[in-house]
Amino acid sequence: MSAYLTGTANLRDGIAGNTYEAGAMTCNLTSTGAAPSNFFCSSDGTVCPESESQTSIARFVRAGATGAHGTVAEPLNNTFPGAGALLHYTFGYNLAESYFFNQRYLYWQNLYLGDPLATPYAERPVVTITPDGGVPRGESIGVQAAHPDGVAQVRLYVDGDLVATGPGASLNWLVDRDVGSTMNVLAVAVAQNVDVLRTGWPVETHLPRPDVQGWQEASLTVGEEVISPDGGVAADGGSLPDGGAAADASGSPPDEPGAGCACHADPGTRTGVPLGLLLVMVWLGSRCSRRRYPSSPVKSGTGRPRRR
Repeated sequence: MSAYLTGTANLRDGIAGNTYEAGAMTCNLTSTGAAPSNFFCSSDGTVCPESESQTSIARFVRAGATGAHGTVAEPLNNTFPGAGALLHYTFGYNLAESYFFNQRYLYWQNLYLGDPLATPYAERPVVTITPDGGVPRGESIGVQAAHPDGVAQVRLYVDGDLVATGPGASLNWLVDRDVGSTMNVLAVAVAQNVDVLRTGWPVETHLPRPDVQGWQEASLTVGEEVISPDGGVAADGGSLPDGGAAADASGSPPDEPGAGCACHADPGTRTGVPLGLLLVMVWLGSRCSRRRYPSSPVKSGTGRPRRR
């Protein structure tokens, strides 16, 4: 079972056959379930616990429950977590939050056993870091995240320091670390909080705020910058901003006809119209524009001849 909340002083044999799923939470509203004597076996190990007060919460833990609550002394019944702990748990809150938000008072008598960060009902964002393994200095690390309800925020940590954060499902960070250094990268995404329906509860529509997180870690080595022939940086042989091809590993542009611009071509092999020929063409064009047509009188609306 995934949860067991009840209130009976003597449950020992009644729960003897119970087994619990990973992540299950339990609570027995009885006064001394977490009394110190409830956690010690007899010297020969045959009786556990040797002196049990009411029902030991260790029984729940032994049966596989991830979380169990009890009290070490009489606390009165106003300090026990209510059934709303299950509601919060299914919203994606962790075990500790689910217990705490549904407990009116936190006394010294309260004892919780288990993993406080367990969140079996949380659907975490899926996070991807690119590239994988290494990245040239001056290039960007990209973070992408996805979740059915959307992603509210993405954060990027490098060697424990927050270097970038932003709303939405993606961000990029320009690598500025020394060439040859290794970066420990952690990307964290926070899912959007949305309305949730829980039919049968006094209020059926809820807007929980568990801020469910997903994360991905990577170890990246900083490589040399890739320099293009004109001094710019182009990674992985991609296109440069001016349309030319990126440099290869030797730093030379590719030997393809027409690749890139012709500004680096040898002057003797450049193609185009010679300057002298161009001047002659301009002169001939100006002569043609000044050519006179035969003058002939043409009747106009005034009856007077005019020249064209």
